[in-house]
Amino acid sequence: MQNNFYKLKDVILSANTGLDAIQRAPIVNYITKYKCLRIQDISQSKKFSDWGNTEVQDVYYNDFRLKANDIIIARTGSTIGINLFIKKDLPSVFNNGLIRLRTNHLVLPYYCYLFMQTNYFKEYINNISCGTSTQPNMKINDLLNIDFPYVELSRQHHIVNIQSEVKLCF
Repeated sequence: MQNNFYKLKDVILSANTGLDAIQRAPIVNYITKYKCLRIQDISQSKKFSDWGNTEVQDVYYNDFRLKANDIIIARTGSTIGINLFIKKDLPSVFNNGLIRLRTNHLVLPYYCYLFMQTNYFKEYINNISCGTSTQPNMKINDLLNIDFPYVELSRQHHIVNIQSEVKLCF
């Protein structure tokens, strides 16, 4: 397939928002066995050890745990659209200001993440974010309707490998 576009939803296995920070994943001021990823953790490039501690029931943990190859995107606030690629399984959940994407067999997760670093993606997010009285917001379905450039898996591997080599040079 050359110069073909899918909608992002065509290459996504699942897309969902996280746990509410008040009832299901409250941040606490003591050490727990789980962390909770928040928008500020991404926007401030915080290390995993500096993410908030949370108390979360096992049933929620199992459904909202961050796993290798998850892509996390901020859906609200002034940093809407910023994103993070999860490299390995983490003892963490994510809150409802974020969207988690998991890709299907058509696309490499990191290739999808690289797409989200483009100006095209950032402009699209700016265009679909709708403001309430004080805070911009993005709906999952609007996000999933972006045109996504499809290339064959072998080319995706090539792009991901080149990007990895470039990062090693710095």
